[in-house]
Amino acid sequence: MSKKKIFQTKDLKIGYRKKKKENIIKENINFCAIEGELIAMIGSNGIGKSTFLRTLIGLIDKLGGKILFEDKEKSLFSQKELAKKISFVSTETIDIPNMLVYELVALGRFPYTNWQGKIKSEDDFFIQKAINLLDINYLQYKYINQLSDGEKQRVMIARTLAQNTPIIVLDEPTAYLDLAHKFLLINTLKELTQKEKKTIIFTTHDLNIALKTADKIWLFLNDSHHQGAPEDLILNNYMAQIFTQKEILFDEENFNFLIQPEVKKNIALFGEKNRIYTFTEKALQRKGFVINDLANEKIEIIQNHEKTKWEYKSKNYDTLYELLEAIQKYS
Repeated sequence: MSKKKIFQTKDLKIGYRKKKKENIIKENINFCAIEGELIAMIGSNGIGKSTFLRTLIGLIDKLGGKILFEDKEKSLFSQKELAKKISFVSTETIDIPNMLVYELVALGRFPYTNWQGKIKSEDDFFIQKAINLLDINYLQYKYINQLSDGEKQRVMIARTLAQNTPIIVLDEPTAYLDLAHKFLLINTLKELTQKEKKTIIFTTHDLNIALKTADKIWLFLNDSHHQGAPEDLILNNYMAQIFTQKEILFDEENFNFLIQPEVKKNIALFGEKNRIYTFTEKALQRKGFVINDLANEKIEIIQNHEKTKWEYKSKNYDTLYELLEAIQKYS
């Protein structure tokens, strides 16, 4: 049984209109999202990612083409209907005095509450669920203006999850988060797509996360845009086009972008091929040395049950840091 196509664009043109003049950023965009997909949108700054998302949710008017939700033109939905279909978190930080975290998360229930905004038991269920998912239980009775930027970001995402829409759109959701909460968030988003069939679209500059977690990539390049599984975009050489600087290389094997240091010289590395050897190799390559068993200079890894030493030019070094300092001194 095929999955439902929940969203798509047809020949979409995005940009800004000032009086009768159009500033076109991208056109002929034909993207689609399937129910239960985690989609990462990547590309350099100023390429049009945020403009696309804001056009998608209606903050900016499209310049042409179509935006369809379940094969129905977006313009045919009322604002209240759209609020039950799609939710959005922007990159803008918030600073609201005298509002509690719980109250802000509760705003996500606005499409479902009456004109008084009265929270019912069903609303509280989704509010508490979102608070638990974002690990902000300890914050819910603190004021918004007392929080760090990372905590505010998690609260805004919780508000979006409390809205309980089938489509969730997030603009740089990990921007202010520390490493632990960054991975917690991405894992939470992945679980929502798998267990609740949410369709989640997010922009990110963390290409490693995008390539290793997303079901689909929407890639914006200077003169083109593409969609597909991360592996498809790699095989078609699109990922390598993100950076034009020759110093930045795409490591296809590890789905990673690397800064290529200036090559200094060849050096031979000998020792048992284990974890220590691997990290010694990585440290040398990071500093611009090429591992070559035929090189005149050599490093010997000496291991015993108590300690590891590195021998270079007849001297022993206790740490990789000391070894690298010595090699660079002779380079």
